[in-house]
Amino acid sequence: MTSIVFRCASLDETHRIGVLLGERFEAGTVLLLRGELGVGKTCLVRGVAEGIGVSPEQPVTSPSYALIHEYSGRLRLFHVDLYRIGYTDLEDIGFFDLPVEEGGAGRRGSACRRMGRTPPGRCLHRQSRSGIRYTGRREPDHRDFGKGRNERSMAPAVDFLAAAETDRPSAGHATRGRRKDRPMALIVQKYGGTSVANLERIQNVAKRVVKTYDQGNDVVVILSAMAGITDSLIEMAQEITRTPEKRELDVLLATGEQTTAALLAMTLNAMKYPAKSLLGYQAEVITDCTYGNARIMEIGARRIRELLAQRHIVVVAGFQGCDMEGNITTLGRGGSDTSAVAIAAALKADICEIYTDVNGVYTADPNIVSKARKIDRISYDEMLEMASLGAKVLQIRSVEFAKKYSVPVHVRSSFSEEEGTMVVNEDESMEKLVVSGVTCSKNDARITLIKVPDQPGIAAKIFTPIAEAGIIVDMIIQNRHSGKFNDLTFTVPKPDFDKAMELARQTAAEIGAEDVLGDNGIAKVSVTGVGMKNHSGVASRMFAALASKNINILMISTSEIRISCVIDAEYAELAVRALHTAFGLDKV
Repeated sequence: MTSIVFRCASLDETHRIGVLLGERFEAGTVLLLRGELGVGKTCLVRGVAEGIGVSPEQPVTSPSYALIHEYSGRLRLFHVDLYRIGYTDLEDIGFFDLPVEEGGAGRRGSACRRMGRTPPGRCLHRQSRSGIRYTGRREPDHRDFGKGRNERSMAPAVDFLAAAETDRPSAGHATRGRRKDRPMALIVQKYGGTSVANLERIQNVAKRVVKTYDQGNDVVVILSAMAGITDSLIEMAQEITRTPEKRELDVLLATGEQTTAALLAMTLNAMKYPAKSLLGYQAEVITDCTYGNARIMEIGARRIRELLAQRHIVVVAGFQGCDMEGNITTLGRGGSDTSAVAIAAALKADICEIYTDVNGVYTADPNIVSKARKIDRISYDEMLEMASLGAKVLQIRSVEFAKKYSVPVHVRSSFSEEEGTMVVNEDESMEKLVVSGVTCSKNDARITLIKVPDQPGIAAKIFTPIAEAGIIVDMIIQNRHSGKFNDLTFTVPKPDFDKAMELARQTAAEIGAEDVLGDNGIAKVSVTGVGMKNHSGVASRMFAALASKNINILMISTSEIRISCVIDAEYAELAVRALHTAFGLDKV
């Protein structure tokens, strides 16, 4: 049996090898991928999927939680987690009908399989980030891999295969082990303000970071400012002027995270662990120029990669970046969550761990519902809805990043070792539960324009000035008033209520509306769950539960996986408890 070692220096090279192999695979080929978390097994499978023609619309993700993923290209591709999958599951897909090469991965790995009638021609063992061992009945001819492809673009991979034939590592090189230069996984950890509130807690964070590092992982740490520091800095600025210049305010606020990053790096160094702190601009977090609420445009992360290659623990100040002109910018409230997930995406990290002061995502706020339960797994879409509807565990933009780049996020407490909530891609098992959680927000206000002329273009005249002021409009309802007039009601964030009312009054005068009414004493209660897509009667059950408590519904809005009702704020907690019970979440 011929044995060839491919030595990959990056995940890109691992992906290219997968593409080249996939292009040559035939029906019945079996790959056995063995290695610890984060060594690049899924990266290789993504390349194989591309090589056999799996559409980019079918994103390849790790099967660790779904156990089996199936994809369609010129061949059917089954991506199986052999460590967690049972004997019966393997039998059902015909695994035992196919012979396996001696020395296969057994139960310690993933299996990437193309099912067909012919027996497997080769198997591949993924040993570590820096070494892949290829074994097969037929010796591969690297000169054929580029056939039909652009010769120049394929040259690096062809050279890579050619070099592997003559540059074989020693036997010791192929053994995984926990060597310092071969990380088990790349893990991004983010710690919130309560987790780093004082020096004692920073020392506790350092111990947790060191524990992860000692397991052989690469570790990048993203930090918030100490709890209360950001508010203190804002108050300090406002003692000078009620309207501080936004650019200078961002420079000031960024010092909160700079402080915690430096203190944690000092603590780690004092514990004899190599650590370096980086500010947002040093980590190449490039944003637009919207001071106070900047959006991340790209992350270079070159310096982070260099430090990781030297086995440093990299500590990055969250919440901040810089624009193209080098001005310091901040990302808005909860921005450190966004920093963490965005950096995890840029580094292609194996997981992003968000450490906070709660044990995970709950079916409702435990302060409101005593029987609220922690959710073990939740989809990106559910988390996005819950975050936008009042759940304060994750910042909305961080979930958007996680979903876009398929970054697994683990929300957990920094004060316990208990497992938290995994935020991952949706799978069928999640749809069994109709409603995953109940949320409540008192951060909205309602504005109604009375007797608006029923004419084309009126709505645009009302909402354009509001949009130009940067105010987000959520729910909109239009009711017939009388004759050729309508009443138009919409909601805005409570902090923008006064400005929105001023603009609404100006527009009402211009279009001839009779009056403008405002109400900032409302709450929005919502039920969320991917199971709604396949179950009927959710809305009626929600309305009945509210009616049973004599709670009047003022407004309603829906999405595919969410129903929201605006009610009087005084009934918010009562509504949450009623809905939590009505949908059986007390008994989950």
